[in-house]
Amino acid sequence: MSTRLLGGALLAALLLCAAAVAPARAASFEGGDEVLVAEGETIQGNLYVGGNRIRIAGTIDGDLICGGTQVEVLESGRITGDLMCGAQSIVVDGEVEGDIRSAGFTLRVGPTGRVGGEFLGAGFSLELLEGSRIGNDVLAAGAQGLIGGDVAGDLRFSGAALELGGQVTGNVEAEVGGSEDGDLEQGTMWTQFMPAEQRPEMPERFAKPGLTVVEGARIGGDLSYRAPEEAALPSGVVGGATDFEQIVGAVDTNVAKEPDTPAASVVAWLLGFLRKLISLSIVGLVLAWLAPRLLMAAQTEAWSKPLPSASVGLLTLILTVIGLVTLTLGTIFSLIFLGAIHIPDLLLPLLSASGLIFTLLTAGMLLLTWTARVVIGVLIGRFLLEREGPANRYAVLLAGLFVFALLASLPWIGGLLDLAAMLVGLGAIAMWFWRESVAPRLPGQPGPAPLAAD
Repeated sequence: MSTRLLGGALLAALLLCAAAVAPARAASFEGGDEVLVAEGETIQGNLYVGGNRIRIAGTIDGDLICGGTQVEVLESGRITGDLMCGAQSIVVDGEVEGDIRSAGFTLRVGPTGRVGGEFLGAGFSLELLEGSRIGNDVLAAGAQGLIGGDVAGDLRFSGAALELGGQVTGNVEAEVGGSEDGDLEQGTMWTQFMPAEQRPEMPERFAKPGLTVVEGARIGGDLSYRAPEEAALPSGVVGGATDFEQIVGAVDTNVAKEPDTPAASVVAWLLGFLRKLISLSIVGLVLAWLAPRLLMAAQTEAWSKPLPSASVGLLTLILTVIGLVTLTLGTIFSLIFLGAIHIPDLLLPLLSASGLIFTLLTAGMLLLTWTARVVIGVLIGRFLLEREGPANRYAVLLAGLFVFALLASLPWIGGLLDLAAMLVGLGAIAMWFWRESVAPRLPGQPGPAPLAAD
C-alpha cells in the first residue's frame, strides 16, 4: 500500500468499523460515566460501550466497539476479538487477540500489551512501547509514531515524525515531514485551555520531525521512505534494500504548477456538461415513461406560480434537513436511554429501523431534486418547441434538458441557476401533490379533478 493512500485507507477502515462485527455472537450494551469489566468477569459476545472512562480488566469473548474519553485494556484484560474504538486516549496493556482499529489523540500499546492481528490507527501520537508485540501489520497516520516494540508484519506510517527503535520483521514504508514542521509539542499547546478533566493524555515524549532510527533497531525487510531529508541509519539495521525519495516543499511545487491551458479548460467543461446532460436524460426518460402526467402537471405549476414554488421548495428542503438531523439525534438519545435502563433487545431493531428510514429519506430527497430539475427541463422544452402546437414529449424533454444542462454548466452563474431551478421544480411538485392528494382529503374540500390524457 502506498503511503500516499494511507490516510484515505485509514479513514475508510475506521468508517467501516461498526459494520465489522460477527453476527453469530450475542451483543451486550453498556453506558455511563465509567464502565468497568472487572478482573475475573467474562462477557460473552461483542460489547458495545459508550462512556467517559472505559476500563477492561476482565475478558470479552468477542469484539469491543466503543467510544469515550479514556479507554484502557489493563494488564489482566483480554479481548478475543477486535478492538474498535474512538477516544482521546486508548491504552492497551493487556491482550487483544484480533485486530485494533482505533482513532484518538494518543494510541498506546504498553510493555505488556499484546495484539494478535494488525494495528490500524489514526491520531496525534501512536506509541508501541518497548516490550509490546503486534502480531501482524501496523498501518498508522498521525503527527508522530514511536515504535519501540516488536512488529511481526510490515509497518506503514504517514505523519510528521517516525522514531523506530524496535523490531519490524517485514518491510517499512514511511512518508514523514522534516525540520520545517517544527516542535511537535507546540501542536499540543491548545490543550492547556481545556478543563483539566477533559484534557487528553499526553504522549510520553515527542519525536524529532522526520525519520529517526535508533541504534539497536532492526528492519527484517526493505526500508522505503519519503522525507525532506535523508535519515542517518545505523549500520546493519536494514536487512533488505533501502529506498529514499526526497520530498520537495509542497508550497514550491504548487506555486510552480502551470495553469491549465484553454483547451484543457474547455475539455473539462465539456465533460462536466455531458455528465450532467446524460444524468438528467436518464432520469427524465424514465419519468417520461413511468410518470408523464406528473411532469406535465408539475411544470404547469412551476410556470404559473414560480415564486410560490421556489418558496415551497426551499421550505421542503429545510424541513427535510431538519427531519434527518432530528432522526439522527433522536436515535442517539434513544440508544443512550435504552442502554441506561438495560433494555438491550430494543437497541439493534431501533438502530436498524432508524438507519433504514434515514437511507430512504435521503435517497427520496435526492431523487426529488433530480425530478425537480427534469420538471424545469420540460418547462423549457415546451417553451421552445410548442409555441405553434403540440410536439413529441420525448423531443420536448430532451431539448429542454439540453438547454437546462447548458445553463447549469455556465461558469459563475451556473450553480445559482441550477439551485433556483431545483427549488422551483421541487416546490411545484410539492404544491401539485398537496393540491391533488392531500387537500381533497381534508374536510369540506372537493375531490381532485381528473388529469387530462396526454
